Amino acid sequence: WLEFSFLFSFIFKLLDLPLEILEKYPSQISGGQTQRVVIAIALSRDIKLLLLDEPTNHIDLHARKALVGVIDSFPGAVICVSHDTYFLEKITKKLLIVKDGKLETFTGSYREYQDALLLVQESRERQLESSKKEKKKILNSITRENVRAERSKKEGKKQSSDRSMSRMEIGNFKNRAEGVAGK
Repeated sequence: WLEFSFLFSFIFKLLDLPLEILEKYPSQISGGQTQRVVIAIALSRDIKLLLLDEPTNHIDLHARKALVGVIDSFPGAVICVSHDTYFLEKITKKLLIVKDGKLETFTGSYREYQDALLLVQESRERQLESSKKEKKKILNSITRENVRAERSKKEGKKQSSDRSMSRMEIGNFKNRAEGVAGK
């Protein structure tokens, strides 16, 4: 009991909790204190895995920093669900991200994950811009070819109307113009 008591008081001290808090009813302490008491009780046992669901809810910055210190010194594995980016940055080494109904894995800190997302987004934007330029280039080329074909067609009609070309030349010229227009 003495060993447990020392460990328990040590964990309470790490989490910035007075032992007297155990004498109070849960309704008499804040949500953040309740959260830290529950974590202290879990850590005081011989556990290998700590499951935390939004552990920083209702706790102040000082308590959050204390919790980060406790988790850093925890010898087992920690699985944590959180929206607290400060907390995630401090404790993560591997992320499992639920995105669009799929599970993604990322090895590294939360900041590294954010940086990787930014790089992917920038790459997609460059590809989109490149695709837009290529589309514009192709459309301009098609427009030039249509103008050229129309000019060629008009020139053929003009020459056929002034009777300077034979029927065979007119047909050949017309076929060539239609072939270019088809391309």
